[in-house]
Amino acid sequence: MSPPVAIVVLNHNKKNDVLACLASVSQLAYRPFEVVVVDNASTDGSQEAIRVAFPGCHLVESGVNVGASRGRNLGVEYAERNLAFEYVLFLDDDAEVTTDSLTVCIDALTRDERTGIVCGKTYIRANSDILMSTGMRVRLAVASVYDIGSGEADRGQHDEPRTVDACGGFAFVIRRGLLSQLRGFDDAYSPYGWEEVDLCLRARRLGFRTRYLPTALFSHKGTRQGRPSVPAYELNKARNFITLLRRHATYVEQASCAVWIPIRAAGLLWKLVRRGESSLILMHVRGALRGLWQR
Repeated sequence: MSPPVAIVVLNHNKKNDVLACLASVSQLAYRPFEVVVVDNASTDGSQEAIRVAFPGCHLVESGVNVGASRGRNLGVEYAERNLAFEYVLFLDDDAEVTTDSLTVCIDALTRDERTGIVCGKTYIRANSDILMSTGMRVRLAVASVYDIGSGEADRGQHDEPRTVDACGGFAFVIRRGLLSQLRGFDDAYSPYGWEEVDLCLRARRLGFRTRYLPTALFSHKGTRQGRPSVPAYELNKARNFITLLRRHATYVEQASCAVWIPIRAAGLLWKLVRRGESSLILMHVRGALRGLWQR
């Protein structure tokens, strides 16, 4: 029998997207799995729609929007109390899976005990050839974390499996035992921003790899390409990026960041001005200062 999987889906006010996500999950070839949907205090009727369309799902209602880290942890805590599972597939409400994606991920994890986390080739939407991510590259010395391949047309240039520094939280699989060792996502990154990178870097400290699998195909509508920036999102990302640097960069890397952060900040400032979003500059400054001040 294949090892059982808990699929934890995080939702907040994306009723149509989460229903599409769950519909794609229902078509997975892999068995067995159980689905836990954590609803972060949606006000758009998501909860009732999920109950009607997918009565077999376990619905956890947070009561208040507790953010990404705590929300995902709530899903895992529910699974720990109520389900048998060996792996966890995390999905955002606006992500979708393909039929064989989970099979590919579990096969890779069962073949290599030092692979702790796996992610796949992710497109900006279903039936698109534009990539959102093929894993993440983390270069703390130059204050850089980015999705590999983002915005590229898929021409097969990312068709080799490889070890990556991290992966996006919208779709990845992790070992239950490793997640327990890490004590889940760190709530210091609440409500959202870089929590998945922190998780992968902490896993690497324990000797586990994060692997990119080009034959595990996903899509994620949450890409920032083509949509306006959200001030609160930008503030939290800036704050939590400083937290990420403080927790994972060496002293030498932090000294290097003192040079690179102003350079990157100048580039960001120019980009925001060109896009007519200069009001967001204050959000980035406030976020960075909060990251520096917090303990």
